[in-house]
Amino acid sequence: MRDQPEPPAYFKHMKRMNRDGPAILGGFRPPTRLDDAGLPAALERGDVIVDLRPTNAVMAGAIPGTIGIPVGNSFPTWAGWFLPYDRPVSLLANDGAHSLAAVRQLAMIGLDQVRGWYGPGAFDAWARARGPLPVTRSLTAREAFERSRNGELVLLDVRGSAEVEGQHVPGARHIPLGYLPERANELPRDRPLAVFCEGGTRSRIGISVLRRAGFTQLFDQGGGFPEHAEAGLPVE
Repeated sequence: MRDQPEPPAYFKHMKRMNRDGPAILGGFRPPTRLDDAGLPAALERGDVIVDLRPTNAVMAGAIPGTIGIPVGNSFPTWAGWFLPYDRPVSLLANDGAHSLAAVRQLAMIGLDQVRGWYGPGAFDAWARARGPLPVTRSLTAREAFERSRNGELVLLDVRGSAEVEGQHVPGARHIPLGYLPERANELPRDRPLAVFCEGGTRSRIGISVLRRAGFTQLFDQGGGFPEHAEAGLPVE
């Protein structure tokens, strides 16, 4: 139906699991604690690493190449969109409790190859090896729209298609968040991107996906479409 959200990519894997039955995992055990100093080398060799921190913490300083998906109700959905089923993933967390919560949620959608987790010391390790962590600046809806209208940046709406069909920002590019990795090359790299959604979480996940894809000029329009509409800015 047209008013339904895009089906998460992991649905195809769940069909196979429902047919064949899930792997027997036994009791849940805390994931292995990895050496924080090894994170830069892990990214260099292509490891998939998920930053589990809240999105505001990720905007204040993130390790390029990691995928920022905060632990919470929507974590399994976006993990199922972005994480591979055919290779291990590693986690980046503030503490062991968050990493264990993520392991439990990943197992519920059949993602049970978790290599282990890195702790807060990984950020210092990255800074020593590569320099300061990139910080994502926030823009108000008005500033983002006016700069877009002047050609200074590109607005990117990562809401679902049904949401955008209802109301959208004129001139904004639209790519639903789940499709962003495969469609990132449709976006320009010669101008900054200001990413927005409805409530702020998807835009910030999208920023981490774009940073992993090599984009460096990124802004967070964290107030999303509601802030744009409430400011009296043009809506179609």
